[in-house]
Amino acid sequence: MLEILIDNKNGNVWNVSSIAKDLTWTTTRVGRPASLEFTLIGSAIFQEKAFGVNNGDIVRVRLKDANVFYGYVFSVDRNQNAEWSVKAYDQVRYLLNKETYVFKNCTTGDVIRKIAADFGLKVGRIDDTGYRIPSMVEDGQTLLDIIEKANTLTMASTGRFFVFYDDFGELSLRDVTRFVPEFYIGDKSLMTEYDYSLDIDSNTYNRIKLYRNNQETGKREVFMAQDSANIARWECCKCPNP
Repeated sequence: MLEILIDNKNGNVWNVSSIAKDLTWTTTRVGRPASLEFTLIGSAIFQEKAFGVNNGDIVRVRLKDANVFYGYVFSVDRNQNAEWSVKAYDQVRYLLNKETYVFKNCTTGDVIRKIAADFGLKVGRIDDTGYRIPSMVEDGQTLLDIIEKANTLTMASTGRFFVFYDDFGELSLRDVTRFVPEFYIGDKSLMTEYDYSLDIDSNTYNRIKLYRNNQETGKREVFMAQDSANIARWECCKCPNP
């Protein structure tokens, strides 16, 4: 049983499970907040005059006993049929703000807790990475990019993979070897087909080159980093001519 609740933060919590349609839940592994979109049937709304949906309202979705989504309404649209289209994001959406930080001898968990404390965000389970980053200087970067950079540096140094995400209203960092989902899409459901794809066509980079004009020497300095292993895997095939 899918349960959808809207908390207006004024003492009213509305169960809209029976009047919601076209629900879409979208998540990505890194780089974006999870989002939830759904439409509320217009004719059902007027059964209760006190009902309403406003930006900032809390949306909670549960599937049986499993927590699925906890987020905040960011947009509400209404059409001529009095249907309400609602879009909500989880807490990670607030990490798209930019800030400047200097970290020394810190873990990824330390970075998450510091940012969360500064921006009033809730923190949940943070698994110990066992690695301290010597130094990180981030100038005008998004909070999410700063956290993900700390996570990437940790994975590069330890070989262990950690997932950063919003766990039903709490920012969490989990070791993938200990991360077991509470439900599986398709288990005794009506889903019969799916598509699976791998893509290196967009936002994929194996070599990064930076330029800096040195005011003291009058010369341009070049810095380059690359992933030679992936370049070898993805480079064009150099087969001999037939």
